[in-house]
Amino acid sequence: DPIGLAGNNPTLYGYVRDINTWLDEFGLLTYNTMPSIPDHQKHHIIPQQLRYHDVIAKAGFNIHDESNIKYLPTKAGVNSNPKLPIHNGSHPIYTNQVKMDLDRVSVRAAQDARLGKVWKASDYQAEIDSIINKYNILLDQGLIKCK
Repeated sequence: DPIGLAGNNPTLYGYVRDINTWLDEFGLLTYNTMPSIPDHQKHHIIPQQLRYHDVIAKAGFNIHDESNIKYLPTKAGVNSNPKLPIHNGSHPIYTNQVKMDLDRVSVRAAQDARLGKVWKASDYQAEIDSIINKYNILLDQGLIKCK
């Protein structure tokens, strides 16, 4: 799914940053098509290294989807939010924290399956959305580092 429509989001406008200022009416905005911003890097909230995780696969989620990308500064003083962590390359500690959250989702889905409740792609997507929201908040508040 090259344009990321398989993630069960039927609204092409459902993931743009602010529908009052712009629309991605064709649903084409992803990591590779987002513009560069000076002194910033595009950060995958759920890291690329986890793109083959069971939860990501079962949701049909495109790891490069715009909802999973956040611009982070590459040096202090270049962003209006001084709490944002500095991003400069890989971050194995951060990646492991996100992986543990995805692993917990896998465990819950397996427990539910043993009780007869089989998760749909939309259930996995809801969990991914929750994880993205959690880490967006942690990053915005400076409560997590990219290390």
